[in-house]
Amino acid sequence: KKKNAKYWARSRKVDNIEQEKTLELLEKFKAMKNYLQKTPVNDEEAVEALVREGVRKLEEIISDVGSIGVWLEALQEIISPPAPVEPVEENPKKKAPPPPKGKAAEDKNVDAGLPLPSSGISTLYLCIDHRFINLPWETLPFLSVVPIISRDFSLITLDSRLATTSNFTKDTLKFAIERLQDPKTKEISDKLAQDFTTAKFEGIRQADPGQWEKLCSESSLFFNLISEGIEEQTVTSLSSSPLCRCIVNLERFIMLKKYVKKNKAREHPIPELFSMMGCASVVNNTWPILSKNAVEFTAGLWKGLTSNQSVGGAMFRYRHDAANI
Repeated sequence: KKKNAKYWARSRKVDNIEQEKTLELLEKFKAMKNYLQKTPVNDEEAVEALVREGVRKLEEIISDVGSIGVWLEALQEIISPPAPVEPVEENPKKKAPPPPKGKAAEDKNVDAGLPLPSSGISTLYLCIDHRFINLPWETLPFLSVVPIISRDFSLITLDSRLATTSNFTKDTLKFAIERLQDPKTKEISDKLAQDFTTAKFEGIRQADPGQWEKLCSESSLFFNLISEGIEEQTVTSLSSSPLCRCIVNLERFIMLKKYVKKNKAREHPIPELFSMMGCASVVNNTWPILSKNAVEFTAGLWKGLTSNQSVGGAMFRYRHDAANI
């Protein structure tokens, strides 16, 4: 489809002070993720205390991102330009007829009702150096007015994604939802799996060798909630197979110590791995989250997709259901 698109590019030299600040922030961000993932918790009070401290650390990081993201402020002129003063017409023209009904109207109304800045921009793609891409840039006040913010590694990969259709056929919707043992999460995760099964999804409740790869290669949209994550070798083994067009991958859950499994080691993060393999859209948590929030977010995202919303639009409307995604 033809879309009204604009781009803004800037290349600038980073001085030594900025380099030091950015490297310190990256280490701080890494330390926060390790703190949430590796701190053992033995009861619910400890979980709540861990999350509170994680939120405090995250707020500090968000504040630091504001200090190193000043160079992005030039985008504000594109995103939120002053509203033009429209002349008053003596003989106003008649209003255009209402849009046609049917599929054409449905396509046009995808994500209708999203709050937009004065520019009318609904989606912002950030192509930032891969070393800094996971920092929470969307929290910058002048960017957060755009409802859908996506990240990519380059204009080349972005162009490839946009050329891939995002339509999902019902017979290619798949899921892998782990049988979570946490009593607070088990009931809602079981219900989500049952809802997907009722909706004619094909899925599994544990990542058995061979089954996971089969589902991922045969799906257009793949929901993957596996607490210990996916091994890099498992993903790269699909290099000779078709791959899902969109994966919703939530992992590295904050749980009581007795329920935690050993995380699968990876050299590359999930978005990078799946992008290299040709996946057009990757939804992934960049730091550990509560398993309950992961399940609720997935249910909310699916509800949005069944209500004529894009993946980005559904995320905007339901992201408040999952803490820190």
